[in-house]
Amino acid sequence: LHGKKINNHTANEAINHGFALVTEERRSTGIYAYLVIGFNSLISNIRNYKNKVGLLDNSRMKSDTQWVIDSMRVKTPGHRTQIGSLSGGNQQKVIIGRWLLTQPEILMPGSYTPLRA
Repeated sequence: LHGKKINNHTANEAINHGFALVTEERRSTGIYAYLVIGFNSLISNIRNYKNKVGLLDNSRMKSDTQWVIDSMRVKTPGHRTQIGSLSGGNQQKVIIGRWLLTQPEILMPGSYTPLRA
């Protein structure tokens, strides 16, 4: 990456090196079906939402979740909706948005259905 050899031994190392993987099996490895869209949007980047005293910055988390919903055109009543209640395509949009929030250098898709405009 950028002319340097990268050895990723853990998922955290891969994320820190700018890699993002959209898993092929979204239901078994991509989402937390009983948790809300907000959590599912932010989980790959959650450590970056801590404020100076180590608490989570709720306003920034809500803003980034809304960015995922808006930019990926997720059809949902809101960020507190359980992701498992969304269609498969909308779940996939949340997963892609999650990884875009990490600002990856390389986004590696598994098998996917193209997004419709």
